[in-house]
Amino acid sequence: MFRSCIALLGLIPLGSSLAAQSNQADIDRQAFFNRRDSIVGLTGNFPAPKLVRTNMDTCANSFCTPGIQSTQTNHGGTAFDARLNGVWISSGTTFRCVDPYTCQSVCPEKPIPFGPATRPDWAGPVVGGLAMDHKRHILYVADVTNSALHRIWIGANCTFVQSESCDIRPNLPAGHLLGGLAIDNLNRNLFVGSYHPVTGAVNVYMTPLEVATTDTWCDKRCDLTTTGGVTFPDIEPSPTGVAGRLTGLAFDAARRILYATNGEYTVGLSFKNTITSPAVCHVEPVKFCRYVSSGTNDEYIGLAIMPPPVTSHGEACASAGCNSCSTMTAFVDGNASFNNTGFAIRLRNAPITAYPLAFGIGFGPCRNVGIDMGLCAPITMSMNQSVIIGLFVQAGVTPCSGRADVDLPVPPDIRLSGYTFSAQFGMLCEMLSGTGSAVSECLQFTVNGS
Repeated sequence: MFRSCIALLGLIPLGSSLAAQSNQADIDRQAFFNRRDSIVGLTGNFPAPKLVRTNMDTCANSFCTPGIQSTQTNHGGTAFDARLNGVWISSGTTFRCVDPYTCQSVCPEKPIPFGPATRPDWAGPVVGGLAMDHKRHILYVADVTNSALHRIWIGANCTFVQSESCDIRPNLPAGHLLGGLAIDNLNRNLFVGSYHPVTGAVNVYMTPLEVATTDTWCDKRCDLTTTGGVTFPDIEPSPTGVAGRLTGLAFDAARRILYATNGEYTVGLSFKNTITSPAVCHVEPVKFCRYVSSGTNDEYIGLAIMPPPVTSHGEACASAGCNSCSTMTAFVDGNASFNNTGFAIRLRNAPITAYPLAFGIGFGPCRNVGIDMGLCAPITMSMNQSVIIGLFVQAGVTPCSGRADVDLPVPPDIRLSGYTFSAQFGMLCEMLSGTGSAVSECLQFTVNGS
């Protein structure tokens, strides 16, 4: 199979200041950091849980219904999967992955692969949080029943290929139930949240997923507290002296914001830590949003960051001399989140041609007005810091079975965060009628910390 790979970091002008500058790419990047996140979370709405998206700038909500069974509890989880560009959800006893905008199924519903069959002294697990490691494509699971952490390697076609577990009772305050998980996919830290069901006290601790080649995901590095304080801050804007229950966590590695929810209120917390002995981890509230329930148990039972969507601009075209392939399309496979090593751009159903295919990627968004290069349509990808490579079209048996794949692994580098890139395919063809051209739509994506 013919494939190509491009390093995204080589496309940005590293010699320049990373603060907002006069060029449009830096202005757009600063606007990215000035905006707050959108978050997504499953609610326990009975009898039909909702997948709710909240804009943390405006607190506006929208939702779809994923068709997962409600258990009428406050336990569950939500995790964004950058490789599948979907959201893993659980209402306590099963998993499935869905499209965050339409709730269409990405992976079918599956039972939790843990419990007495795994370890005889464990009861049946109940999910209390989910988080996704994009680098290794591992789904982390908080188990309320057994005060344990599990992790599941996700394979091709949504298969669970391997799993591991650890007992984290020594890491939790007495009487606490697990209530949320989040991952820093830039620095590879895991956040584990819990709460006391009677007092309402909340605790969140952080640990690195690994140190060198040693797994440390079962360990504890530090508890998160307010600066100068000894406890986790209030989740609700009117302080009551305790944070209240915890039903979800999410972390934006680009903006360094940890989100925590008690089901009704969600708070964004700026996060700072120092690697000392002992480590110090501080959070301070920066934004509150309230989710107004519209049904029974209609409150968040999980939380994840919603990354900026990939967008397509313009339409594909072909001129005389190329086979007319009405289904030719270019698309992004996954999302440009830190450490997503599976991120790629693909072309399908293209005209078969003996000429090399051109693929271009540029630093900046798609242009409203393209550059006329004598092809069937203008080239609208950004030409700033652009790279254009030649690829051989992988041909099938029909005239419109051409395909190409370009791997774009996203490194864990903060210098990429907030920058937008655009990409496009173009080709020449030759038939008895003469020489023609074909051009794909322009694809636009932003590197993010989901």
